[in-house]
Amino acid sequence: MKFTIDGKSYEFDTDTLTFDEAELLEDHAGLTLADFDKALQQSRIRAVRAAVLIAKRRAGEQVEWADLGSLDLIKLSLSLIEENDLDLTQAANGQNPEAVTALAARLAKPKTRKRA
Repeated sequence: MKFTIDGKSYEFDTDTLTFDEAELLEDHAGLTLADFDKALQQSRIRAVRAAVLIAKRRAGEQVEWADLGSLDLIKLSLSLIEENDLDLTQAANGQNPEAVTALAARLAKPKTRKRA
């Protein structure tokens, strides 16, 4: 999966994990290897945070779990959607595709600032 944070591009390959990265998943995200991919597909926030942390560390950055608390989730979500060509109408939950499409449209719509 590819994403951009503060103008820097990252890529996280879910097929490759070290023992240290797997322990990070268990310690911080409470996820086993078997649960990690499923949790990412469901956009579970701890799984996404773990993937971001691992990708940043793989890029040589000295970053800790707590350092990611202020990341803008909307910007990250838009980046994930755009850079991975995600079709939100095919979301894993599939319970209400109209709602998912409406959310995608809302996320994609640029915010306008009100002038005082």
